[in-house]
Amino acid sequence: MSFKKLAPLPPKPKSKQLPPPPKPKPKKKLQPQPPLPGRDN
Repeated sequence: MSFKKLAPLPPKPKSKQLPPPPKPKPKKKLQPQPPLPGRDN
């Protein structure tokens, strides 16, 4: 296979024009679940 036969890829849009990716929201620290009634840890 010759890659030269493939059509040229369209120019990629400039990253400056694209909006910045949304920052991932910080995961809230999971609160320790209270022990189930009837079970003693």
